[in-house]
Amino acid sequence: MLALDNARTHFDDAPIDGEDLKDGEVLKAYIAEATGGRAEHVEDFCIRNRIPFVRSSGSVSGIYGCESKVFTGDGEPRHYELSESAQVVLDRETFRGLGTVEAVEAWFEEASYTPPPLFRLPRPEAATGKEADHG
Repeated sequence: MLALDNARTHFDDAPIDGEDLKDGEVLKAYIAEATGGRAEHVEDFCIRNRIPFVRSSGSVSGIYGCESKVFTGDGEPRHYELSESAQVVLDRETFRGLGTVEAVEAWFEEASYTPPPLFRLPRPEAATGKEADHG
């Protein structure tokens, strides 16, 4: 999925491969030239398989603004508007809809979600030392 979206560890690096996936670390990927700032294949795969992620995207003047998309692995992804300096922005309508200071605090907490680190599971044949029976 990462290759389909041309994901990289930094904007000017080579595409991500298996060596870039480190056990116990959160994967940070950069995708340039993503339509609407969206990593379509990666996001769809993660949502379908309930894999948490956070995606932040910069703006394109006059087309779309900066945003963060948070998916915790449950429910639907949530969108948060960001400033140009990547700070979460709470608009007046959302503020009024939240109603209490506690709800506003919870909203900001949700917006600052960090996905859990990745851990790769061994392939069945690697764990047992035997070839898997594919027949």
